[in-house]
Amino acid sequence: MTLAVHIRFSDINTDPSINFNFRCFTILAGKYPDHHFIFLFDKPFNPSLIMYKNIKAVLVSPQIKNRLLAHYWYHFKIPALLVKNNVTHFIGNAVMLSLRTNVYQCLVLPDLSFFQKINLYPKNENRYIRKYLKKFIVKANSIVVPNKNMGGCLTEKIPEAKGKIRFSGYGINNLPEEKTTAELQHFKDTHTDGKDYFLCFITDSSVSNTIPILKAFSAFKKRLKSNLLLVLVLSSKEKENPVKEFATYKYREEVKIISADHKDNARQFIAASYAAIFMNNMEVLEYCSFSALENSVPLITTDCAFNKTIFLDAAIYVTADENNISEKMMILYKDEYLRKQQIIKGRTWVSGHSWERCADNLWESLTNTGEL
Repeated sequence: MTLAVHIRFSDINTDPSINFNFRCFTILAGKYPDHHFIFLFDKPFNPSLIMYKNIKAVLVSPQIKNRLLAHYWYHFKIPALLVKNNVTHFIGNAVMLSLRTNVYQCLVLPDLSFFQKINLYPKNENRYIRKYLKKFIVKANSIVVPNKNMGGCLTEKIPEAKGKIRFSGYGINNLPEEKTTAELQHFKDTHTDGKDYFLCFITDSSVSNTIPILKAFSAFKKRLKSNLLLVLVLSSKEKENPVKEFATYKYREEVKIISADHKDNARQFIAASYAAIFMNNMEVLEYCSFSALENSVPLITTDCAFNKTIFLDAAIYVTADENNISEKMMILYKDEYLRKQQIIKGRTWVSGHSWERCADNLWESLTNTGEL
């Protein structure tokens, strides 16, 4: 087989190790050296990312900067390229396929956030998706989603998806070497004066809940009188403190703000944290929440069906209410047994997911042996 796959990195800071198409198809290229893989990029890429001889990297212009260019790229540039390279299977980047080819196509959907009123898509992209999604579903030979709940939701919205759904699971990076208690304490001695801290991920999907979290931290401090700190990890798009009135915040001296751009530093802060908080208000997949469980750190996250179908009992769920958040912070801080149990559940959850398993499930969907 010759498989062509669109590999798209959103910006220069994108971590290739968490890009679904790149990670899965690199694994598959290594497992199946007799098959050919064509990685299609729409912007310049680092050649060192290509790890195997059976991967051919192709830069396809124009660079996709909007949906109009994406439409041209998929429906007019790709069909000729597939013919030229005798491609048997084409895998697009989330929510897009080509409507002008008869090659086997797989539609990969990491989440269904485009169905939600609040999402990360600009208005023009939402309009495009609403107009073309059903056409892509009809055209697709297989549709890959992370879990059965998501598959059921998709078929409920678009019945034509029935019979095409396959399940990939979630890609989890290899577990980092677990730090010793002494190593973690040394990191805290260096960066937080030896104090424990809750770590909170501030991303595009969670930034609106920053103030409730700060208020919850205030309530936590008032009731427990502890010296515990709060560390905010800002994503690459949230480079500055999102709280304009932060200068007047009573506990501002006990809040540390770091950038997720500094990946090694951020990873160490995650590993040494007492617990992590990710209060998303959108149904989008953010790998930062996985990184907490990867590092044996308990996770507190938004109480919603989307999160529960992902984390099951591996997370503690709270509503986006300062009182509810502070209550769960206090319970987790006072109950060391509960914290240890959440760490165990998180490790169990992580052990059930891997990029290798994701890649195998994807291969089954492409060879028509995946679970219906």
